[in-house]
Amino acid sequence: MTRVAYAPLSVHLVLLVVQLIFGVNHVVAKAVLARVPPLAVAGLRALVATPLLLGLGWWRDRRLPARRQLPMLAVLGLTGVFANQVLFIEGLKRSTATNAAILQLSIPAFAVAVSLLLRVERVSASRIAGVALAIAGAVAMLRPSQLVLGGEALIGNLLLLANCLSYACFLVLQRPLLAELPWRTMIGWAFAFGGGAVLALSAPSLLALPVSSLPARTWGGL
Repeated sequence: MTRVAYAPLSVHLVLLVVQLIFGVNHVVAKAVLARVPPLAVAGLRALVATPLLLGLGWWRDRRLPARRQLPMLAVLGLTGVFANQVLFIEGLKRSTATNAAILQLSIPAFAVAVSLLLRVERVSASRIAGVALAIAGAVAMLRPSQLVLGGEALIGNLLLLANCLSYACFLVLQRPLLAELPWRTMIGWAFAFGGGAVLALSAPSLLALPVSSLPARTWGGL
C-alpha cells in the first residue's frame, strides 16, 4: 500500500507568510507608486535583491550552476523576475491594489494549466478540486464585485493577469531544476539574469529619480 507523504506544518506556515507578504505588497507598492515611477520601483528592488540573493546562495551552498543549466536559469529569470516585476508594477500603476489581490487568485489556476500543457508534473483531479476550492474561498472573502474594469484599469488588469501567468510559469518550470540545484543557488542565478534585465530596462528611470527628495517611508516601502 502506497503511503501519502504530507508536507510538514512548517511548510504550510511558510506558505501562509508568503501569501501575507503578497497581500501587503499590493497596498505598499501602490502607495510607493504615488512618488516613484513604476520602472524605477522595479529597478531599485532588483538592484537590492540581486546581489543579496546571489551572495546568499554562494555563502550557503558554494555551488555554481552547470553550463547546461544556464538557459533554464535565464528562462526562470525572464518569467519569475523580469516579467513578474515589470508587468506587476506597471499593471498596479494603472489598476488598484484590490484588483491586484483579486487577480492574483489566477496564479494557481495558471500553474495547473501550465503543468498540464508542459507535462512537468502530474495534476490529479483532487489537486484541481483543491485549487478550485481554495480560489472559491478566497473569492468569497475578496468580493470580486469590487473589481474595477473600466478605463486605464482595464490595461492594468491585463498586465496583472500577464504577471500572474509569468509567475505561474516560473513556479512550474523551476521544479525540474530544483532536483539538481539548491533553491538558494537557483533563485540567486535566476535573479542574476532577470534582475540584470530589469536594471537595463529601468536605467533611464533610475537615473532621473530624485533620490534626495524621497521621504523615509517611501524608501521603507521599496
